[in-house]
Amino acid sequence: MKRAIAINDFDSLAKEAHHIKGASANVGVEGMQYNAQKLEEMSSHQQLEGGIEIVSALETSLSRIQAWLKEI
Repeated sequence: MKRAIAINDFDSLAKEAHHIKGASANVGVEGMQYNAQKLEEMSSHQQLEGGIEIVSALETSLSRIQAWLKEI
């Protein structure tokens, strides 16, 4: 996703964001779903300002989930 943002590849960003949005919705991770939806909407409007920060938030969420899974 960071690479897609760096090269203005709106299609790839939209596809990846859509995938993450659906997967996070399936497991009830609403924060990730919301951020992925924002990225998907941004890419459809070809507007990427703040995109890297949203990707970073997704990475943080994923790291927290991975840490939680290791604990159980």
